[in-house]
Amino acid sequence: MAETHGANWLAKIAQPFIERIEAVQDDLESLKGEYMNRCKARREEIKTIYGEAKDKGVPKRPLKGIIKHRALQRKIDDIENDFEIDESAIYRELVEGLGPLGQAAAVRAGYGKAPDDDDTDVRPGFMKRAEAERAQDDGKGDLSKVGRGPVDKQAKPQDPVDAIST
Repeated sequence: MAETHGANWLAKIAQPFIERIEAVQDDLESLKGEYMNRCKARREEIKTIYGEAKDKGVPKRPLKGIIKHRALQRKIDDIENDFEIDESAIYRELVEGLGPLGQAAAVRAGYGKAPDDDDTDVRPGFMKRAEAERAQDDGKGDLSKVGRGPVDKQAKPQDPVDAIST
């Protein structure tokens, strides 16, 4: 038979562990606060840099897009670096077999199916036109039109009901 130690026996044993855990949690909260304050200062610094870029004529949203794109590209590049040699070869084979992400997404979205061995551009027309307009820009790098809607001010938006029925 198990020996009974009374109701306070387990509480007496647990008490020092509870106190140690709570002390570590308090330290952790303090560290989190310090970290958040340091991060806040860095975020303010980034905000200032974006402001300086805007003052020099660089639109903020496209600049943020480039920063985000480059960060994502670094993450993508790091994926293959995490594999061993044989895994890396399999990864490259899968990437080549599945095709570029943009093309696969366009096909899934219903913009046509390109042959497996063809690099047909299956993007919607507005994406192709935007790229053509950028190419005509003579390399000036004018980002002021990015995210501004249709270039043709005379163009009328299509009625959503008509778009569904056609």
